[in-house]
Formats: sequence, structure tokens, C-alpha cells
Amino acid sequence: MRNPVIRAGDLRHSIQIQAETVTYDAGGGGPSTFTTVAGGACRASINPSAGRERYLGGALQGEVSHEIKTRYLAGVSNEHTVLLADGRRFQVVSVLDWGNRHVEMSLFCVERKAQV
Repeated sequence: MRNPVIRAGDLRHSIQIQAETVTYDAGGGGPSTFTTVAGGACRASINPSAGRERYLGGALQGEVSHEIKTRYLAGVSNEHTVLLADGRRFQVVSVLDWGNRHVEMSLFCVERKAQV
């Protein structure tokens, strides 16, 4: 079994767990807004875990997956995003609570491209 102790020095990044809300207008579209959940900013380690490129609609699309480790936060799911202090945003794909001990969790994420 894994040792559930997280070394504070490994948690170098400041992140915010956020929920996305879309406000629809009469035309059926609208802007996305993000609300920070899970108590505001927290510390995490971020490591790339995979990457791939593919052609979609005649254009090359790149996708990089990351594992974000942090102390356990209740209620985090694949409906949330992670915002880094540098403005990069990640979509949570899966959440793993190591050993169901509520000490450490890994968020497996895909980086979202900035909307232009």
C-alpha cells in the first residue's frame, strides 16, 4: 500500500478547483463563468503523464494529459476544472482518492486551450 504522506515541498503549484457555469441567452449560447469551490486556493504537484496529436477536421489537434496531486478535498469530480496561477486551465477527467483514506488525491486532467 502507498504511504499516504504528502511532502509539502512537492506541492509547488498554487491551484484553484473551479466549477463551470454557462449562462444561456435567447440564441442558446452564452459565456462560461467559473466559480472557485473547495475552499479557494490550494497547493499541488503537476506532472505531465501523456501526450498525443491527431488530425480532426483537417487540423492537427494536440492533447496533453496531466496528473495533479493534492491533499484530499471532498466533492471534487470530473465536472470541475483546475486553474493554475499562470492562467492555464485543466479539465478533470478522473479523481482517485488513494486507498480511500481521504488524505491525498490525484486528478487526471486534460489541458484546455484558451478561448480566443
